[in-house]
Amino acid sequence: MADPLVAVRPRQFFRDEDDHGKMPLTASLRLARPPGFDDLSDDALRELIAGRLLQRENQLAELAAAEGRAFLGVKTVLAQHWNDAPTTKEPRRKLDPRVAERDPVRRCAALARLLDFWRDYRLAWLRFAAGDRAAVFPSGTYALRVRFGVHCADTA
Repeated sequence: MADPLVAVRPRQFFRDEDDHGKMPLTASLRLARPPGFDDLSDDALRELIAGRLLQRENQLAELAAAEGRAFLGVKTVLAQHWNDAPTTKEPRRKLDPRVAERDPVRRCAALARLLDFWRDYRLAWLRFAAGDRAAVFPSGTYALRVRFGVHCADTA
């Protein structure tokens, strides 16, 4: 494990040699034996690491199967094309990401506040779009306040 691993910058992802910016032409990595394994040979250490990795992969595969999920494993992952993407859409969540509250009372209150915000925002937007630059947007309006300096209700 004494010789470093050297990776050469791939040509297809970078500009010409004279315009590569801060990206070095090569990068090296020197592997070192972790402390506590001095009594093992290199081959024995590789075998130990590979065995523990396989054990962990099997644990994760069993966990995924118990939860009804797929587990690809190293061979399947390495066989994938680098540009592959999922062909299925992720299932829709039960909670709206804007209001993630399981308690029904608190969830209803948060949704009511959100609806109030959208109503007030829409009314202010319609006034603003009609030329009324004194329109007051609700607290929480960010992009219009930052980009165009619109007036917002106090956050207090």
